[in-house]
Amino acid sequence: ADSLIDANVDPLISSRIGFLSCAAAFFDGDLAHAVRRARTAHASAIAVRDAITISGCIWIEASALAFSGAWDQARELVDEARQSIGMDSRVLGVAAKIEIEIGEFDTAAVYLQQIDTLSEYYSSEPTFRRYFAIGSYADAAYVTGDTANLIRTKERATATAQDPTRTPLVESSAIYALALVAVMEDDSEAAAELVPAVEQSGTSMTPFGQSNRIAGLAARTAGQFEESVAHFERALAFLEKSGYAAEKAWALHNYAETLLGRNADGDMTRAAEFNAEAATLAEKFGMNPLLARAQALQATIGAAPVASDGHPAGLSAREIEVIQLVAAGKSNREIAEALIISLNTVTHHMTSIFNKTDSANRAEAAAFATRNGIA
Repeated sequence: ADSLIDANVDPLISSRIGFLSCAAAFFDGDLAHAVRRARTAHASAIAVRDAITISGCIWIEASALAFSGAWDQARELVDEARQSIGMDSRVLGVAAKIEIEIGEFDTAAVYLQQIDTLSEYYSSEPTFRRYFAIGSYADAAYVTGDTANLIRTKERATATAQDPTRTPLVESSAIYALALVAVMEDDSEAAAELVPAVEQSGTSMTPFGQSNRIAGLAARTAGQFEESVAHFERALAFLEKSGYAAEKAWALHNYAETLLGRNADGDMTRAAEFNAEAATLAEKFGMNPLLARAQALQATIGAAPVASDGHPAGLSAREIEVIQLVAAGKSNREIAEALIISLNTVTHHMTSIFNKTDSANRAEAAAFATRNGIA
């Protein structure tokens, strides 16, 4: 693509090839190339009044800048696009993400509603107009913790993933959305089914986050801690090289959560280190929702007992406390209150307990505790 652009082909063709080049660079993690080519193609598109390519180039450049934490620069591009070409779902998706990441949820809600409006208008085909509504709502729910639209997002993502006219990009985006929904709902079975589908996209960037980070979240929800750790390792390697620092902050925090849930030898130390780095980046970039999560997790890590030898099935000291409360008939919320930990942390411990004790549900875990003299 780059060689064709440099060969000075027709300006319209050159601008569209330039868009493909910058998009490929973005997904491949080449931040500098993505921004450089997006700007060149953008200028060419303006010269020939190619609105489709103009919006596409702005989407790629703004996405690259947003994932690197350059919110103000990304917002300037979004404002330019809204003034020059009107509403575009891709650009609105970036606008929503910017506001969500810094904690301006009310402003983000306006953009999400505009995306939804466009999605309904173009509901007859699974184009980017539809998948951005699906993916953006799922991403927003994960960051904000607002589950109000999860059911609708799940239904639409499922329909899109099964639509015979779907494109590979639309299908993968629907799968990412379903994976995030499974994580939010703590649905281990759905997450386990989705992990292979997410893995098929390989190691790349997506409009909603790095692919291995999403796979790592799904694997952890499915109780597949070793697979989750492997995915987060790949995510961090990709993000370190790419320069997507804001996304790296999320990967560090999510990795720390996974290590806390696994609680193997040395995991608490690594979890504290990763989460501390996530908090530093979140504070640097003004990512207030992530900063609040990282601070809460750091307090949990500081209070969590380290792994202890001699317990049945390799359960940690904290997991022993949790399974004892399970055997006593306590709910996750009651366990969180009793141990003074977050509900999310209890969920991680439960996933680890199910995995280690080969239990399919709470009743089997309770029976395991009774058989092994824990309860």
